[in-house]
Amino acid sequence: MKKGIIIGGGIAGLTAAIAMEQAGMDFTVYEAAPELKPYGAGIWMAPNAMQIFERLGVKDAVLNAGIELKKVDITDENLNLIHGLNLSRIKKEFRSSIVAIHRTKLQMVLYSFLNPDKIILNKALVGLNDLGEKVELQFADGTQAETDFVIGADGINSQVRKHLFPEFPLRYAGQSCWRGLVTHTLSEEWKNSTLELWGNQLRFGMAEMADEQIYWFAVKTAPEGEQDQSNNIKDDLISKFANFKGPVKELIAATPDFMIRRTDLYDLPGLKKWHKGKVCLIGDAAHATTPNLGQGGAQAVEDAYTLIQCLSRKINEKQAFHLFQHKRYKKIKKILLGSYWLGKVAHWRHFRSIRNFVLRSTPGFIETSQLHSIYRVD
Repeated sequence: MKKGIIIGGGIAGLTAAIAMEQAGMDFTVYEAAPELKPYGAGIWMAPNAMQIFERLGVKDAVLNAGIELKKVDITDENLNLIHGLNLSRIKKEFRSSIVAIHRTKLQMVLYSFLNPDKIILNKALVGLNDLGEKVELQFADGTQAETDFVIGADGINSQVRKHLFPEFPLRYAGQSCWRGLVTHTLSEEWKNSTLELWGNQLRFGMAEMADEQIYWFAVKTAPEGEQDQSNNIKDDLISKFANFKGPVKELIAATPDFMIRRTDLYDLPGLKKWHKGKVCLIGDAAHATTPNLGQGGAQAVEDAYTLIQCLSRKINEKQAFHLFQHKRYKKIKKILLGSYWLGKVAHWRHFRSIRNFVLRSTPGFIETSQLHSIYRVD
């Protein structure tokens, strides 16, 4: 039996591991972090991801660890509705709504379905050599491993990708994002929902991920690498979002400083090929997308499942990798482009009233068609 090594113990890597285990394939997961520890980040698992989780038998565990959303509202800074989405119809058609969940909690749920001996922590990749029949890996602790094929699931800053395709840089989206996690009681109108407010080159979004656990994000148009100028990040954010109504300022104020994290937003649109030799990239390692469509994690899950389905066929690894990309590339390209431009439109400085009018006037059948193309899983 051939053996595969998965680099990366995040959502993509663990989903691939579960699929490999259920397919009777031999594998080991190598994760760079010394431990799986929580940080203040939430994630939306859309219906396409939940369908994959259902096929893998982990859907109920994911649902129990998160919150199934009932609606998504986009408003202006004064809470005037720009666009609303009732998720009951989505749930009826796809057997699941969108699930808001803490990223680390999702990792732990997936981890619980695997043999712990198959996951090795504190293994940072520093070298990769495709020897033809085998692939040799070197790690920062001086150890090595040899395998028949490698799945690179190590995220947007993928070391596997840097070894395969060092000439492809990330693209800065022109926006910087603060993320926070806070224990807070929401009023009934905001429970089991996602609220996103669009202002002048500013956005704020939030969702409940568990009982009174709220994940929020704040986005502004900014030059790449801009740093916070004050030691009091919360006061600065409250000042930036002073004109925003709803729970915005109270959520920021209630969040512990150590639970607020700032990162610039990037994507990876230029990588035309996700595999080379006996190594294949999945998820953000292959096609990182901006978070505007809430599809980064879901597409990683789709990737993982589809790749293992291809590897399970009676074809060699290179053929399986080619088939995998053929199945996934068109959808990924559409989501990358759509997410990037939605972020731009959300931050328009001019023509905001025209944008809002167009979004309010979008016919329901167009929205249904667009969502179906994203949420449908083969």
